[in-house]
Formats: sequence, structure tokens, C-alpha cells
Amino acid sequence: MRKYALVFSPESLIAAILGGVLGTTIGHSFGNTGLSIYNKTMSKKAEKPKEISTDDILKADSHSFMIPYRDITKVEMKKGGMLFPIKFTFLTAGNKFTFKLLDKNKFNDCVELMKSILPDKAEVV
Repeated sequence: MRKYALVFSPESLIAAILGGVLGTTIGHSFGNTGLSIYNKTMSKKAEKPKEISTDDILKADSHSFMIPYRDITKVEMKKGGMLFPIKFTFLTAGNKFTFKLLDKNKFNDCVELMKSILPDKAEVV
């Protein structure tokens, strides 16, 4: 299973593979989970993320990719349960991208963030 950090730029979602030198930097900055979202709720004790360009993230690994917000038709957020992981699914006209959130305590923070970024497209199912 690949681990990604989801990075939110002003115009798109970037799924950055965690691994290698860049992945270690992103993982340290954004947290090493299946779905990792950096937002303003990070602990004050946490180190500030390092400045990394979108191009650097995408070039660092061929499995990293970008989804422009305009292409996302819906975001489904499913809390899961004791045996089932939390899932965030991003739907576009031709694709479906599903990420699992390993830290169940971050679900509500992630839902708030998704609703702030894509208010008309994000829903808890």
C-alpha cells in the first residue's frame, strides 16, 4: 500500500507519495498516515512545513499526482468503524481516488478542512 500526503494548493489537490528524501520531508511536515492533511489545527509544537513547490512534489515520484479542484465533482468522507478505516473518496468525471485515514482522531478536523476547501462538493456518507 502506498502512503500519500494530501497537499492542498490554492487550485488543486496534490497526492504526494511518501518515500525517499522528498517523501521524508513531506511526511515530517504533514504526518505519515494514509491520508495526511496539514492545516491550521496542527499542534503549536509541530515544526512548520518546509517550502516545497508543486513541481518539486510531482517530479519527486512518478506516483505523485495532482487533481485540479475544478475537476472534482464530489468528495465522499466515510467515518468507518472498529474494523473499517476512514475513507475519503475524490470523484472526477472519469476517475475515483480513495484514500484511507489511519488516525481516526483526525476525522472531524479533516471533514472541516474538506468543507472549507470544497464546500459544495464535500459530504459525509
